[in-house]
Amino acid sequence: MSLQKRIAILTLMAASASAWASGPKGPMHARQSYSFSCPSGSSGQLTSVEDVGYDSIDTELSLWVNGRYIQSDPKVVAALRGKEIRQFRGGCDGNKTTVLLLVSDKGSISAGKPSWVTVLVDRTGQVIWVGV
Repeated sequence: MSLQKRIAILTLMAASASAWASGPKGPMHARQSYSFSCPSGSSGQLTSVEDVGYDSIDTELSLWVNGRYIQSDPKVVAALRGKEIRQFRGGCDGNKTTVLLLVSDKGSISAGKPSWVTVLVDRTGQVIWVGV
């Protein structure tokens, strides 16, 4: 093989490796929001905001249900400690409002099977039960 062909092949390989290493990246800012209302008049707004920095990911969760923010409730905080939220849904159950959070272990791509955290909220916005 001639020197020119070798140089051309090496140049192509270097360019391919560089393109592969710089492939698609996630967004620097992402916001997911889910709103729901129930026949009983209960309602909620579930929001997750993610900002990606050079060396960290900052995620802010907001769970507004029946007129109150519930993300700081001790039972909710304990259930979500060390978890990453993948999805969320709201539901209606008579006088209770249900918040379902699909979670996995934080920082682990292969964290295994995700699981659901269930939060029951009464008509006044008080968290009455959290199931993991």
